[in-house]
Amino acid sequence: MPRFLVRSARIATARKRQRLGVASAGPPAALRGARAIFIMTSSAAPSGLARVPRLPPPLEPGARIAVVAPSGPSDPTLLEAGLTLLRQRYDVRVLPRLAERRRGFLAGSDDERARELQEALDDPDLGAIWIARGGYGLARILPRLSFARFALRPRWIVGFSDATVLHCRLAELGIPSLHASNVTGLSRVPEQDLTATFEALARGETRLPVPAEAGGINGPVFGGNLTILFSEAASGRLKVPPGCCLLLEDVSETSYRVDRMLTALIDGGHLSSVKALLLGEFTDCSPGKFEVPVKDVLRERLEPLGRPIFFDLPIGHGARNAPIVLGALAALS
Repeated sequence: MPRFLVRSARIATARKRQRLGVASAGPPAALRGARAIFIMTSSAAPSGLARVPRLPPPLEPGARIAVVAPSGPSDPTLLEAGLTLLRQRYDVRVLPRLAERRRGFLAGSDDERARELQEALDDPDLGAIWIARGGYGLARILPRLSFARFALRPRWIVGFSDATVLHCRLAELGIPSLHASNVTGLSRVPEQDLTATFEALARGETRLPVPAEAGGINGPVFGGNLTILFSEAASGRLKVPPGCCLLLEDVSETSYRVDRMLTALIDGGHLSSVKALLLGEFTDCSPGKFEVPVKDVLRERLEPLGRPIFFDLPIGHGARNAPIVLGALAALS
């Protein structure tokens, strides 16, 4: 089976400066000769790509990180289990009573959540900001946030689902981020995904197996949760990078709703310049009363675009959630 390789440049931290170079000589010996996709951050941008991402510094053991809850309230047991795993590796900063903070379907008021996230964005001593849980809420506070200080010293932002709002904003700034489990999901993913997440933050590299029959790819990785991307398009904020490899996943949506969201993105021109589609899991997305499987919808709506499609990546709300670096540059090798 060929391998989907997400590879950013190896990072040198001497004198706190990044050395962005071409990824290492090639895949491991066991993969040589197989088709593979290298997603890399490089100082030599592929033809047609003007912006080179500014990779955050590596997150080493002992680094200081902040756990923030800008979206929905967290299950206290799952939050504590995730924090325990993070504390075994990092110096974790989390506000007291974060697990208890809730206001309906939100983890506190808009003011509370915006202030907490803004303080983390502005803190130069943090090596990463890790989202506690998904759900909903980031779209409500995004207009209040300033990324001016953060952009001067990019750091890793880690999360998925509702965190897609942040990933999209960082893509505009040319700053890579990590699509990976939120804190409440860390204790539920298999060891291989947990280890890969820590390694991605330290080395900027992950490997994902995928059955692939596709042509060439050359572009930045972008995307995340389909519902969030649809909502960002409705708000007028969605800016899909030209020539990107678009990642899509979702949870608990019926097939006709997936069709509706894809159709809106297609008709709105958001997928017109996409070079490839990276499809994660569509967990608990039912065929509905019309008994139309979600995969049939994905094929019917996306195959006419004439782009390479990679199905069933182990990314999303299912049993697995392998990390993938968003904002890195992709090329088929």
